[in-house]
Order: sequence, then C-alpha cells, then structure tokens
Amino acid sequence: MPMTYYQNADRYDLLPHPFKDFIPPGARYLVVGTFPAHTRSFKFYYSGEGNRFWEVLGLVFNHTFNVFSGDEAVKERKRFLTAQLIGMTDMHQLCYRKNKSSGDENLYPVFLTDIFDLLDQNPSVTTLVLTSRTDAVGALGLLKIYFMQKGLTLPDQETIRHNILYTTFKHQNRAIDVYIPISPSRRVEHYSLQKLTVMYRYIFSDP
Repeated sequence: MPMTYYQNADRYDLLPHPFKDFIPPGARYLVVGTFPAHTRSFKFYYSGEGNRFWEVLGLVFNHTFNVFSGDEAVKERKRFLTAQLIGMTDMHQLCYRKNKSSGDENLYPVFLTDIFDLLDQNPSVTTLVLTSRTDAVGALGLLKIYFMQKGLTLPDQETIRHNILYTTFKHQNRAIDVYIPISPSRRVEHYSLQKLTVMYRYIFSDP
C-alpha cells in the first residue's frame, strides 16, 4: 500500500513505479517518460486514456494495434517494441503524487531512474526519446536533475526540424543522441496527431 500524508487539504501518495523497464535485446532507442497515469487501460507505458503515444507509433510504423486492455494489450505492445528495437522507461522510480493527479506538475521525485546504469546494461542503445519537455517536471527537466545529481550538466538543446529539441552527450565513450518531441498527451491540444506523427517519424527514421 502507498504511504499517504496530508498537507492542508492536499493528499500526497508515495508511489513506486508500477512496472519494470522494458528494453528488448538489441534496442536502439530508449523512450523516457515521467510516470504512468493514475488510471490506466492496461499495466504498461502510455496506457492512460489521455495519451496518444500508441496511436502515434502505430501511424509512424504503419502498424495497427488490436487490443486495448488487459495483459494481451501489454503482450501486443511488447512484441511491437521488440520488433522495432525500442525500449521503455520513466524518470520517476519513486515519487509522490498529489491529489491522485496524472499531471507531471503534481509528481514530486524521490528516486530517479539511473539512466547511466540502463545505458551500461544495454550497450546497443544510442538514442533517448524524451516524451515531455517541461522544465523540472517533464522528462527533460528530470533528466537535467539526474545529470546534476551525478555532478554533470546535460548539454543545451537546439531546435531542429519539426520543432524537435535535440542534444547529445558522451557516456563511456559512446555518443548518445537525445530527441525531445512534443508530449503525446491529449493535454497538449494545440499539437495535432498529424504533427506528432511527423515528429516521431523523423526521430525513429534516424539512421
């Protein structure tokens, strides 16, 4: 059971990440988010009702997902990710969630994922894809905090094609590309499904 405390009228639940990293053998890409939504259709990444991630990836790879709930939905997506050499993780391993909100601004980090350790364990990964870019609370902001915890600084990002942010860093003499598209959350209503698909297609077609 999560640990809960109250501050004034606000409720804070201490939550461990509900499932493990998924990184198939030979993965080239590691998609990095923040933390799963409070309500989910299945026990895997980006399964909240308000997220267009799987819809976007289906369009990028011309793939149709057939199952949208339960364990079969998880298995279907793991097969897809394995075929496309894509891994999945989140920056929060342990965090407080305020008032059961799924918004990144209501998540407070306790322990962050050890990204460098994941890179060490998976030497085929050469690209990180961060699915939110908000300072401090998004995947990009949390990665910057992680670098600071390691006594390092994530290099500044530049805007490249399709409004994607990009940077790169060296880890154990290995170049790691970092792409930060717009979040696929439906909360980012001003960014259409078509624009998101163009962004993600560009990233996943990178040679």
